[in-house]
Formats: sequence, structure tokens, C-alpha cells
Amino acid sequence: MMSKKDEYETKLQNYEKLKSEQKNLVEENHYLRNILEDNEQLELYDNLENRYTTSAVECVVNLLNFNIAASKIGRVIETVCSLCKRIPNQVPACSTVNRINDMRISVASKQMQDISKKTNLTLYSDETSKYGKSFEVFAVSDDQKNSYPIGTA
Repeated sequence: MMSKKDEYETKLQNYEKLKSEQKNLVEENHYLRNILEDNEQLELYDNLENRYTTSAVECVVNLLNFNIAASKIGRVIETVCSLCKRIPNQVPACSTVNRINDMRISVASKQMQDISKKTNLTLYSDETSKYGKSFEVFAVSDDQKNSYPIGTA
């Protein structure tokens, strides 16, 4: 027959074991919920605001910076999403990509206007060769040591 102390110790151990198992189950549940959420549709277009999300616009700008043709951007996004086993809720049409490109050029022009008003600017360039092609990058720095990339050639 167990003493009250031994019985208490056994119950305490069982309690600690159950508490640990519950913690593990909660963590596992959280992990599985995250997996399910990852398989949801990728929201590139916000139907409530009737516009593409900021991350989608940023993606389009980056693809344009990689010289992907505007007519191919939607297909590139779909292909990359399929690689990640995701389905975008909508991809931008060529006309939308062209509008985003116009915005990108406008912002770049405004930034260049702001930079041109600064004094003591220094122009830097760096050239490298890849696969038989030559690439050159240009940047400007001001007297506060702020650098501004301005283009490639």
C-alpha cells in the first residue's frame, strides 16, 4: 500500500507528464494550422480596396528591374507560385504592369530631381562581366555619405 506522500508524488508526476503532453499537442496544432494557412490562395489583389497589394506591386517592379517583359510578368508570377504550391487570386494584366511601370519611372524621376538639388555629389561606377556581357552600375553619394543607385548600363 502506498503512503499518502508516495501517492501525492505519483499524481504530481502524472500531472507534469500530462501538462507536457498538452503543451506538445498545442504546439503541434499550431504547426498544422500554419501548414493549412500556407496552402491558402495567395492574395495579390485586394478585392475590398480594388487594387493590387503592396507586395504584389513591389514584385512587379522587381520583375521589371530584371528586364522581364510586361506581357510575361503575370505568367512568371503564376509559375513561381506553382513552384511554391500556391495559387494567386489574380495576376496583373499587361496593361496593369505598364501602369505600374509608369509609376516606377515617375518615382525614379522624382528621386533624381531630389538628388540633383544636393551639393557635393560624387558619381561612382562599377563594371563586371558575366557570360560574355558587360554590366555597369552607377551610384551617387552625397556629403553625408548617403548612396543612391541611379542605374545600370
